Amino acid sequence: MRTHHFFFSFRTSDKQRVEKLLEGIKSCLPNFPIQDISQEVPFCDDWKHHALEQIQRSDGLICVVGKETAKSDPVNWEIEEAVRQSKPVVIAQLDDGRLPSACHKLNIKPIKALAPKVAEKICDLLVPKALLEGVKVPIQDEQLTLVWNQYSLMVQSWEALISRRQTVNNIYLTGNATILAAIGVFVGSFKDVGASPSLYGGIMLSLLGGLLSLNWLQTIVSYGTLSQAKSKVVLALEHYLPAKLFDTEWAVLEAKKYRSTTRGDKLASQFFILLFIMMFSVLTAMKLGWMPLPQVNDGKSASTQTG
Repeated sequence: MRTHHFFFSFRTSDKQRVEKLLEGIKSCLPNFPIQDISQEVPFCDDWKHHALEQIQRSDGLICVVGKETAKSDPVNWEIEEAVRQSKPVVIAQLDDGRLPSACHKLNIKPIKALAPKVAEKICDLLVPKALLEGVKVPIQDEQLTLVWNQYSLMVQSWEALISRRQTVNNIYLTGNATILAAIGVFVGSFKDVGASPSLYGGIMLSLLGGLLSLNWLQTIVSYGTLSQAKSKVVLALEHYLPAKLFDTEWAVLEAKKYRSTTRGDKLASQFFILLFIMMFSVLTAMKLGWMPLPQVNDGKSASTQTG
């Protein structure tokens, strides 16, 4: 597996924090080994020449911004040089200090210097390269056909995943509705079977519903992660195709502030989790005598008293 080289740009005063961040990034990307090649730049008068060579052979530049980084002329020069060489630049902000002037000049927005966030950005940069590793670029016509076939296969797989997720959501929703109906039957059978069996049944079903909803939430998160991974592969393949269909579609949706259905699915599962927790708490409190049992109206006795 090829090691990917990144040029980490930072002030010497932030070196320990950068090393800690790099270790966290490496642990987040076990399938994408990365190396900081900025350490190969010597401290000498001719440092720009050496830095130029390292930036040129890098897969991108990661600028880690601390409180005093904005005052560093070398960091500004490295950012501008990376952009000049068409290298991707990621600005990771450790503190709330000012950004280097090159960020404002080149309109580069920062992200928080958290290992998972930076690792995700690096992964986005490396996916297109990993897809066609060992293949000469630009792609020849006969290879373009193969790329299109793989692209179509991945799109079909993505659509099948979305369809399967909707089916699974319907199954969980039906299951939760059934459990709620069963709890209603148990609670409504106080008069026929007694309070104790009814409460036991309601408590057990509430616990089952809560666990089912928790499993639903975990399934939604899993499907969301899979969908996100497939979308990144599809968008990466579009770099080598004439038309960038999904990339353009996402740009339009982002402009209209589109929100993924995954968020709505999560809210639905969380609602059921809270609902079943409340029902479990109320029924348990009734069983322990901390709350009064609901009064059951006896139609026969009421009519007798009236007469």
